[in-house]
Amino acid sequence: MALESPVVILFDSLGNAMAVQNGVVIPASTPALLASGADGGGIARYLLVDSLGRPVVVGPGTAGTPAGGVLSVQGVVGGVGIPLSDPAEGATGAAAPAQAIQVAGTDGTNIQVPHVFDGDTGVGTEWDLGMQIRLPGSGGSVVGGTAANPIRTDPTGTTTQPISAASLPLPTNAATETTLAGRLADSTFTARINTLGQKVMAASTPVVIASDQSPLPTLPNFSSTGTTSSVASAAGNVMLLAANAGRKGAAIFNDSNKFLYLKLGATASVTDFTALLRQGDYYEVPFDFQGQIDGIWSAANGFARITELT
Repeated sequence: MALESPVVILFDSLGNAMAVQNGVVIPASTPALLASGADGGGIARYLLVDSLGRPVVVGPGTAGTPAGGVLSVQGVVGGVGIPLSDPAEGATGAAAPAQAIQVAGTDGTNIQVPHVFDGDTGVGTEWDLGMQIRLPGSGGSVVGGTAANPIRTDPTGTTTQPISAASLPLPTNAATETTLAGRLADSTFTARINTLGQKVMAASTPVVIASDQSPLPTLPNFSSTGTTSSVASAAGNVMLLAANAGRKGAAIFNDSNKFLYLKLGATASVTDFTALLRQGDYYEVPFDFQGQIDGIWSAANGFARITELT
């Protein structure tokens, strides 16, 4: 085709061909034509290259200004990341930038942003990141700090933790050494607690003994006072001893040649009695009996010689 059609080949002043075929080695000292294009206003402009011959390409916008026409740059797969400059970034130790980058995380499905709270209860502000404590759990973590999952200060959660403090902020009306001393003297307390010393049952503080209480040691019911008396015999009922809550024991001697029908209780008779005392018999009142003791003789003769222990 080249032999049948007119062909124009450009040579420079030294006779070097200025056209180079694609895919072949460029001959040494081959000159090049300056390439140009229109600037949109009808003015021709050379296409620029740097000192190594690489084209200089820019967009029509202004660098750093988010306007249309700015040249976008994309990296290549496996290439080095392209450094970006963000006004919200700042060097370590430098003053905080005027803008901030919002950080987000996934809830497992969607992206969620964290919350911040003002930690300054005064007139200022201190924005602190809100956090939720999570504890390890079967099947995944669980919320910590709850009644079911409290925060523990030891690994097992069973060790008693010692607390040492010079003083603690106690709530109003909390019991202290000072307040307890005042309560001990309070009439509402003293009205329920007896003074020192023995009291009758109605004025005593009740004490409940445990059902599995081991045996309690007791002291013998000692007596240091014996009061003697004599009661003349009679064929009718006579009272030998009146009831006495302070009695610890009693002894009765039948100083009569007649039978004495003695009864632990009121109104003795020859058919209603506790013990039969013949002449010279001696009787000790059993079981710490403190009630009235009566007697009757088969006939009037002699006396009942009585000793009451209190």
